[in-house]
Amino acid sequence: MQPVKSITILAFANLLLVAPLRAQAWNGNSRLALQTGVEAYTSSLTLADLLPRSAPEVLRARCAQINFGESPQPGETRRLTRQEILNRLVGAPDLAQELAIPPAIFVTRFSRPLTRIELLQAIQTALQQRGAGGLNSIHSSDLELPMPIRVTQDDAGLEVTAIEYDPFRQETCFRMRATKDASLVPFAVYARGKIKVPLLAARRDLPTGQIVTSDDFQMTPREVTGLLPNNLPTLSEITGLATRQVIREGQVVYGSMFGPATLVRTGRPAELILQGARFRATLIVIPMQPGTMGQEVRARTKDRIYQARVVGRDQLYAAL
Repeated sequence: MQPVKSITILAFANLLLVAPLRAQAWNGNSRLALQTGVEAYTSSLTLADLLPRSAPEVLRARCAQINFGESPQPGETRRLTRQEILNRLVGAPDLAQELAIPPAIFVTRFSRPLTRIELLQAIQTALQQRGAGGLNSIHSSDLELPMPIRVTQDDAGLEVTAIEYDPFRQETCFRMRATKDASLVPFAVYARGKIKVPLLAARRDLPTGQIVTSDDFQMTPREVTGLLPNNLPTLSEITGLATRQVIREGQVVYGSMFGPATLVRTGRPAELILQGARFRATLIVIPMQPGTMGQEVRARTKDRIYQARVVGRDQLYAAL
């Protein structure tokens, strides 16, 4: 009979050890234990983040209203004491009674390393947007990061902000930012060698002030040897504009080389169309100021001055 008695005593002792742990379970009468180690997934920290996964949704929703400020930055740890938590629960004493709060809780921020595949996808997207997707063959193994980069989101929203060739490193630099992760500062990724992008180039010499047409330019693949501007013009954007400088045959063109074409010039006769409720008339006037398409200018005849809108080369329109 002695062995049976020993087993009974041992089972009773085990029950005493397990009972306090079971008492932590939240069932309306006992307390739910907060975690002593927590990984935060958002930029702000609430009491709900400290709950175990088994916590009831009703309790979790209520705890989400208790805010502890910002989560720690990736790689850092924030220590919350029992007293800090109790101070936030002064206005909710019943909630404090439902929770078992450890002496200290250590909070870290979820983070993960950026993969080369993610970086490559962002670079390929940027090249495709510039029409250079089929001109370059870049592999993930070609990419070089100066240091490991960690993000706090599953999708960081990587975006290439600038492309530049570094002659000293003999590499192309892709400057990036994470549009969905405010914790990550802009950074750079390097790829071996130069890349090619299609650029608009002049088919022929163009003098200053010439109104250009689509036939004046062609797309040509060019190596990026410096900073690639983000505001490269399209053919439709510059067609109909006037050159602000001499442009040589084969020269790559930029938006700053063009401006609105001066269609009406001071002192050069122009045709004015007058439109009234019951009539339409045309007369020759002398513009008193130059004007571009859609601009309002003054023009005169021998006995009157008109305010008219530029509608074409040496053409004005006024409604009476």
